[in-house]
Amino acid sequence: MTRRTALRVGAVALATATVLGGIADGAAAAADASPGDPSVRASGSTPVVIASESTRLVGPLAIVQSETHAFGLRADPDTMRTGGGGTLAEAQAEADYWLVPAVGQVGPVRGVGDKADRCLTKASPSNGTVTIASCNASAQQDWQWTDTTERQGFSKALSPSTATARAIAPRGAGTYVHAVDGASYTRPMALDGAMLAEREITASAVVDAMERSAAVSGVASTGSTVSIGDESVVVGETGEYTLTLTDLEVGVTSLVVTQTLPNDEVHGTTTLDVEVPAASGEFTPVELPSAEIPRGLDSAVTAQVETTAELTSMDSTVTFTAPAGTTFASADDRPVAYLLPGARDWRESAYLRLTGGTPSADATSLTYDADTTNGGFRLPAGSRLRFEAVVRTPFGVADQGSLGLLHSGTANSGAFHVFGRSAVSFVDRYRDGTLDDFADGDRFTPGEVEFTGSGFPGATVTIAPASGAPVSTEVRPDGTWRAVRYLGNGAYTLTVSHTSSEGENTIEGIRLFSNAVAEGDFTLASPSDGDGHAAQGWVTFSGTGTTWSRVSIADDSAIAPTTATVQYDGSWTARRWVGTEPTSFTVTSSRADVENGSETVAFNTGVTDRPFTIDSHSDGGTFTPGAITFSGTGSTGDTVTLTAPGLAPLEARVDLSGRWSIQRWLGNGSIAFTVTHTTTGGESTEQQLRLYSDQVPQGELVVSTPVDGDDHSQAGWVTFTGTGTTWSRVSIDDGTGTPPSVATVQYDGSWTVRRWIGAGPVTVTVTSARADVENGRHEIRLGAGR
Repeated sequence: MTRRTALRVGAVALATATVLGGIADGAAAAADASPGDPSVRASGSTPVVIASESTRLVGPLAIVQSETHAFGLRADPDTMRTGGGGTLAEAQAEADYWLVPAVGQVGPVRGVGDKADRCLTKASPSNGTVTIASCNASAQQDWQWTDTTERQGFSKALSPSTATARAIAPRGAGTYVHAVDGASYTRPMALDGAMLAEREITASAVVDAMERSAAVSGVASTGSTVSIGDESVVVGETGEYTLTLTDLEVGVTSLVVTQTLPNDEVHGTTTLDVEVPAASGEFTPVELPSAEIPRGLDSAVTAQVETTAELTSMDSTVTFTAPAGTTFASADDRPVAYLLPGARDWRESAYLRLTGGTPSADATSLTYDADTTNGGFRLPAGSRLRFEAVVRTPFGVADQGSLGLLHSGTANSGAFHVFGRSAVSFVDRYRDGTLDDFADGDRFTPGEVEFTGSGFPGATVTIAPASGAPVSTEVRPDGTWRAVRYLGNGAYTLTVSHTSSEGENTIEGIRLFSNAVAEGDFTLASPSDGDGHAAQGWVTFSGTGTTWSRVSIADDSAIAPTTATVQYDGSWTARRWVGTEPTSFTVTSSRADVENGSETVAFNTGVTDRPFTIDSHSDGGTFTPGAITFSGTGSTGDTVTLTAPGLAPLEARVDLSGRWSIQRWLGNGSIAFTVTHTTTGGESTEQQLRLYSDQVPQGELVVSTPVDGDDHSQAGWVTFTGTGTTWSRVSIDDGTGTPPSVATVQYDGSWTVRRWIGAGPVTVTVTSARADVENGRHEIRLGAGR
């Protein structure tokens, strides 16, 4: 359906309405109308005819004396006076507005507005004084424009029609105005753009029924402002005007058309009646009894139309206008129901629905498409269609209102439109209270926290925490409420109760959490996926998350989940007794029943293809005498054996978590283990593990004797002594190719070794190593001075 934009209503067809009557009002019409004038009816009504000709002028009258000296004519109660002399513009600004005959015309010179019944009058044939008197259509009040001596470009003067040789001229500024004989006294009148064509206002209208608008046009005085209510337009040189009015009421509207002169004087009105028909085409509106609508709720409101001819197809729009003070709550598609002539039961149409709902920006109007979908649609004349919209009604809306309807478009018999209104009465009915700004699980900023909601006017709303004092407030007449309570940096469970003489309700379990705490992604730090243990026992689960979240640890067994709460720092920990069977744990985190994290971890499932390692000690390392635990990793089921000379072998298996351990007591000494790793497939590997007590001297290699540079002129035995790290192997090499002489650093850290050394000079290298790791080196030169 193609739509035309309109104010509040849509439209698809143009209809015209005849003007019912135009009534002229004002002194201008009464004063200028002669008894036989056919342009004015006895009743005061004016024919609706545009005629822009003008026989009169209206504006400020001024007499030009010189380029810098002019006089403006003003109307006193009884006489004509001139304003003080000045420029022409100043004189015109001081002058009153006058209605005068146009050039070539004869007629009265009279005031306008509240002076419209006062006319310029020549006192008598023998008296040149000009006075002002009530308009009486006498010859003494007839004036015309005559030629006079030109001054400053003006050559016209106003003369009595009975004495055209005389003209109005000032005797002096502020004095009486006289008709004076003789060219030496004549003064021209300023007949310029300030004097505008005067016309009696007329009006006629063309009505667009679909748009509920009217184009009002007619004639009025040039330069005047024509207004109808708040709409206005300034009339141009032709005297013709047009005003467009929108949002007219359905039915007859009486319009008052007013013209106002540039000096703000009202210069006539006319009354115009226009009609916007309620329907055209094959539909008529159906008047329905007033429906009761509860305040504070969303309610379905219906409007009906009736067919005046058989209906087999339709391409149309339906526009609803909300009752004053309400809005439309939904633009969802709506069913259309029909009622056949003589039937009692309404049925939903299978071929017609309200679709494509488009609300206005303020949701006070709502337009739908209402098109038949196929040829199966048929309704006989006299059938009714029922359209429905959902209206949102606040508390405090007025008692009475109406739903507006415009149904327009094209049916099988042609274009149509129908306006209708469904009367509604708004009533107060109990409604449950609501909490609008917080929901279960929401966060808050610690401090004075504001709670708001809606409810039944006069009801008491109480907010009660699980511990601590409650706060209460009363629902306001507009159905809203507000309460404030201090909440600290914690978690609260609130109950909101709403109680009135008409009913009550309670909102329980509103869990709120401070936003000034740790809020992070849920993590499971331990155990790791694939961990396990060789014997049943407690397993500690730990991780991080959002404070006050509830962590639940569950497996496939019937044992209830183990739970923990995330602390202020965002950490959590829990213990669960776990056997040795393979187990899968599901660890979930939730706050206010809303899950915020989950992980699954396998436990006791065994580990394969994990490299064998000794994690507790390394070859050449130290130990503290006592019970020593050897441990490492490997694949589940592998065997680890520790052997040492003179000791019984010790054996362990890699457990489900991929870990192994062996305990052995070691004294204050050194030991060399052979560690054998045997896989479940029978493949074995060995590695050496030499360990040394840490309770013995451990220091740098020192050679005490001989000293570098000592004399050695003859071959013989040389005793080398010094200190070092216990159990280190000290080696003496003189570079001759003879195997080095060796000694072991003793418990006290000392060492001694003898070696036959040939006559010098000789350079001896002394090195120290433990577990094949060198830990000292010196060079001693003997007999170097020889």
